[in-house]
Amino acid sequence: MTEQLIPYDNFGNLIRDPRAERFLHPEVPIHERPAERFTATLTLGKSIRTGASTYVTWFDEEGHLYPMYLSALMEVLRTQDVSKGVVTAEWMPVRQGLYFGLRLYVDHEARRAKYAGE
Repeated sequence: MTEQLIPYDNFGNLIRDPRAERFLHPEVPIHERPAERFTATLTLGKSIRTGASTYVTWFDEEGHLYPMYLSALMEVLRTQDVSKGVVTAEWMPVRQGLYFGLRLYVDHEARRAKYAGE
């Protein structure tokens, strides 16, 4: 399995659609980094509707932007303590089809072990 690379801009913002970014801003380099989980406190930004999809944005304490699909947001709301739009959790940048976004980190081995013991 190849390592998944995630696109970021010069400021450390996760780029949702690198194809559009290259088209709109060809002079701005896109930096690809390996997908790695991280722990952060994020603040909910706004919702954005583009064509057939809707997503939300989160901002970390340094002001970096992270897009998130509504399905991933639902998981955050169901499983995390969100207070006034702020939540601390483990996150994972992922590719979703042609786009990139943030999801809660899920330790699949721990989850399997938990349910195997029941």
